[in-house]
Amino acid sequence: LGIASGDQQRVFAPFEQVDAATDRRYGGTGLGLAISRQLAELLGGALSLHSTLGQGSTFTCVIPEEPPPARGGDAILRERPSNSAAVDGAGRQESAFVQTAASPASNGVNGTSADAADASLLLIEDDIVFSNAFRDIIRDQGLQCLVANKGQDGLRLAKERKPRGIILDVRLPDIDGWTVMAALRADPETANIPVHFVSALDAADRGLALGAVGYLSKPASHRELEQVVEALVPKQAERPPRVLVVEDDVVTGESLVRRLSALTLDVHHVTSARHALQAVREERFAFMILDLSLPDMDGLQLLRSLQEQCGPAMPSVVVYTARALSKAEVKMLEAYTEAVVLKEGASAERLIDEVRMFVRRLKEGLGMRRLRANHNGPIATADLKGKTVLIADDDMRALYALSATLRAKGLDVLTADTGVSALAVLAGNAEINAVLMDIMMPEMDGYEAMRRIRRDVSHSALPIIALTAKAMAGDEQKCLEAGATAYLPKPVDPDRLLALLSDYLGKNGPRVA
Repeated sequence: LGIASGDQQRVFAPFEQVDAATDRRYGGTGLGLAISRQLAELLGGALSLHSTLGQGSTFTCVIPEEPPPARGGDAILRERPSNSAAVDGAGRQESAFVQTAASPASNGVNGTSADAADASLLLIEDDIVFSNAFRDIIRDQGLQCLVANKGQDGLRLAKERKPRGIILDVRLPDIDGWTVMAALRADPETANIPVHFVSALDAADRGLALGAVGYLSKPASHRELEQVVEALVPKQAERPPRVLVVEDDVVTGESLVRRLSALTLDVHHVTSARHALQAVREERFAFMILDLSLPDMDGLQLLRSLQEQCGPAMPSVVVYTARALSKAEVKMLEAYTEAVVLKEGASAERLIDEVRMFVRRLKEGLGMRRLRANHNGPIATADLKGKTVLIADDDMRALYALSATLRAKGLDVLTADTGVSALAVLAGNAEINAVLMDIMMPEMDGYEAMRRIRRDVSHSALPIIALTAKAMAGDEQKCLEAGATAYLPKPVDPDRLLALLSDYLGKNGPRVA
């Protein structure tokens, strides 16, 4: 299709797409190019683009024959390959790749002595007035504060000083906060430092998806800034979340213990199902990481045993396994687990991301994504058993989380990844009792899909809950005007979702919008 010159750099940023319309033709999350360029640069090469709108695009990856020299402690990447470089007759693009020494700490950086690094926070912020005010708040809480007003200086300080946490703005004068976050996560020395975004840019979903522990939009109150500090450095009186790692491979288990401990978690490791049952009987754990292949009991059987032993107090579970799973096993796991991570490729990083997300939810008081506790609440879960819900969403992560929540409550779940396929599934399944409709989907967005559903008289009373990650002013009204019965912003609060479904599908039957 070709890419306009003004969009050619934007497509390399994480979670960016040239076509951001709610009914875009193509799906995807906008990560492939960002990851590919970072990989190329880590190898000392470059990924470049030559494109003409309406004619097509050429992406060129250049990798050196010899590995690049090891980067010194003070060396950082100061320039990206430029799209304005010359293109030869074969369409190849020559790119400059410059590596220079970092600027000294006095250049745009206000800091403290190095011996305070173990009790410091790093603030990467170019607004001097805001950074000075925030620095005072940090110091009032008994912590040292390092301040960098450029992204590159912040990366250098993070690597040198290893702060307890990082407070990061998105709009910086040299590189943006998304690039800083990606670089922090790509470097093993800084990958486990918790990061909290504070920015005037309203992009919480993107920040949290990159692995941040939180996102605060400016302007912010004094108390909100204090809460940012508390999220990064919990008060000593607060006990860190307890994690049980059930892994029979000693090397893998010890590696997980090290990485999870770096996230300020209280980690306990056992190598058998018997010891896992004993540990859960004697102590309370926030969540468990479980390998399904154990020497004394199958992991699925262990989950059933834990459910019988603990009831609603059962720890949340993330499965981490190399075992190939059948469809029946996947469906069974959805009733017990928060997520399933297969041991392949960069699976350890995906597992750590799941843990970070869960810890963030604990800090925010949201608990697990599946609703397993709160039986004393107003949700009449018994009324939901046997009901069928259609989930229309092109985000596979959202599909899995929502499916797990609903199936755990006895509902049958059908799925669709576009508005067009949602209409087809609805037409072919008369037993569908409710629809969860994402707004931004390829081919046909949720607005149009809901309007078409309402044109069918037989669906006039069908409950439709609209879901959107944008959560912009006016979204709810637009959804209701398109035919939604109710509206929920993403990430979806499972308590609110189940309360709505119970209301619409309970003993009194569905309500007319």
